[in-house]
Amino acid sequence: MSGRARPANPRRQLLTCNRHASRCGLHTAPALALKAPGMVMGIENFMTPALSKLKAASAAGYDATVLLIWRQILPVVRYIGSRRYNSGCKAACELLGLSVGPVRAPIPQYTQEEIAGLKTLLSALDPSLLTGAAR
Repeated sequence: MSGRARPANPRRQLLTCNRHASRCGLHTAPALALKAPGMVMGIENFMTPALSKLKAASAAGYDATVLLIWRQILPVVRYIGSRRYNSGCKAACELLGLSVGPVRAPIPQYTQEEIAGLKTLLSALDPSLLTGAAR
């Protein structure tokens, strides 16, 4: 084998993501690379444009676009996924001006510290990827 690096292959990067789940978070991007017919995620409530773009890019075979969008939203997905998922989805909705109300007991709401961390991550995203009045 020569010493030259192989060119980046978006499909390989998407599929490799599955083998390194701890680094990549969830398995949505590899599933899309394998032409999964859809996905069910709580983030759809506040990231509808991002997920619509992911699905369209996947259907068109634009793996590099899928990877680009997934890498943009992954910090938020990981943050919410590493805590109380329902609480995080509802907190994100509220931060974006979507009134969805609190989670039901016994699930606790996000703390002010968690809300602040989520707000920082959401504010770093391209607003066109988010649903809501604050877009």
